[in-house]
Amino acid sequence: MLIGKPLTTGNKDELKLLFYFLGELPVNQLINSPLREDNHPSFYIYYNPDGKIYYKDFASGEYGDIVSLIQSFLQLPTLADASELISKTDVKCKSNIACHRINCTPKEKEYEIKIRIRDLNLEDIEYWETYGVDHKRLTEFGVYPISHYYLIDGEYNQLFSTKNYCYAYTEYYSKFYYKIYRPYSKSAKWTSNIPFSIWDLYNYLPISGDVVIITKSRKDSMCIMSNSSYPSVNMQSETGNPSKEKINDLKKRFKNVFIWYDNDFNKSHNWGRMYATEIAKTHDLIQVEIPDGFESKDISDFHRDFGKTVTKELIKELIENGKQV
Repeated sequence: MLIGKPLTTGNKDELKLLFYFLGELPVNQLINSPLREDNHPSFYIYYNPDGKIYYKDFASGEYGDIVSLIQSFLQLPTLADASELISKTDVKCKSNIACHRINCTPKEKEYEIKIRIRDLNLEDIEYWETYGVDHKRLTEFGVYPISHYYLIDGEYNQLFSTKNYCYAYTEYYSKFYYKIYRPYSKSAKWTSNIPFSIWDLYNYLPISGDVVIITKSRKDSMCIMSNSSYPSVNMQSETGNPSKEKINDLKKRFKNVFIWYDNDFNKSHNWGRMYATEIAKTHDLIQVEIPDGFESKDISDFHRDFGKTVTKELIKELIENGKQV
């Protein structure tokens, strides 16, 4: 079952449901989370190719469809409760104009991020090595430990000081863009000004090759490249939709294009598998994931749980057995 298909909204307009239960929130742009206190815009509501509404909270990592969003917002016990409530609700928007889906081109809030790089320390090395990333290659992958970062949006400037476990992912397209990663933060795990159109590590790809692997995160891509000879890239979000142009470029350059997303074995819905399946079917990609039974959702968690040797063996086995050319 693909996300958003049945749980169910019936035939009701999902934008109207969004506006009815949560108010007229912007679609396809970063906003403050309606589910928690949020001083940094890190919540994204968007349309998928199936015409359904989904959300992604970049700070907490949570994501789902309109039913799960309503469940979380109203703090209902189960998805079934949210689905039942939706089925009994006569949805009427306050604004007829707001109920029409006119143009869903993403409008991302633009703000500048500046960083202060610090030296790599033992805690950094242990963290990245735990998740299978060679710390000696962090700079090669465009990842830097930082002590401070600045948010500048024209209205206000904010300086954030961090002690440990704070990193900047960097991309350069005419100028530097940054995604701030704080793996142990409960309030602001991610802060980013990297446009959704930019893929992590795309500029690091070879001109051509046998295999390329699309993952859901830079950490997973770095883990794969640290433990194999396969190049890897990722979008800014697992819930993103790859453009046909980007996929065609990868297919022209590489014989086998894989998509490797999470196996969310411990969630009520296996969101990672659902997203990957939808993208794989749409673009004719080769889909792989951590096999059931290991209870590790992604390759970096797998490395944490089983170590380097087994990780290298698994990557090679899944990719070599999955090749179609």
